[in-house]
Amino acid sequence: MGIEAESAVHAASTPAIDEEAELMELEQEEKQLRRSRKSAGKGAESLQDGMLEDIVELLDVFGIPYMRAPMEAEAQCAELERLGLVEGVITDDSDAFLFGSRNVYRNIFDQGKYVEEYRMPDIETDLGLSREHLQRLALFLGSDYTDGLRGIGIVTASEIINAFPGDDGLTEFAGWVKSVSRAELEDAKRRKSKKDLEGLDSKERFKIIHHTMKTSLVLPDTFPSMRVLEAYRKPRVSSLE
Repeated sequence: MGIEAESAVHAASTPAIDEEAELMELEQEEKQLRRSRKSAGKGAESLQDGMLEDIVELLDVFGIPYMRAPMEAEAQCAELERLGLVEGVITDDSDAFLFGSRNVYRNIFDQGKYVEEYRMPDIETDLGLSREHLQRLALFLGSDYTDGLRGIGIVTASEIINAFPGDDGLTEFAGWVKSVSRAELEDAKRRKSKKDLEGLDSKERFKIIHHTMKTSLVLPDTFPSMRVLEAYRKPRVSSLE
């Protein structure tokens, strides 16, 4: 729970000559308020961290089994689910699916909301997205390990991973974006009609429809980051096998 800091500013009538100085003072006060809020937030996190040993002691008293995750908690929970030791994972972090969770429950501790259940089989069947698809989507949309790409939404990201399948497809996509050819751009403009798109595979259709992406999208040199994908595919967990 974050701690909100509040401040009240009382202004009085002052000569016009002092208005600039007053504005500067207010700006400094606003900056200080923001720093105070940020510091308060960090304090709240530290307070929660300090409660860890108390929670562990309570779990021991009531005989409730627990584990300390060596790295990401969601990764450890996904491993427990894979081993059949738990039936699902309670978290508000959607990264759980990227680590391999199959059943995720949200809002368990929020009395103002209904509990929500998400099942990976439904995501695979209804949306056609596998765990690997979700991992690649994270490179575009962002996650705990990456900021994602600015200007790319869920629809466009889904089109990209379908048009350029697999890890090699992401590398091919990056190469296509970075290789700007005036002749190619002019040809794409001419062929953007519905008739010209008929009979083309998904990759060629994407290149024509989204040809402006070659001049508008900025890709970092590290894209696609295999380190991010590996972090989801081979997380550090404690296994009981």
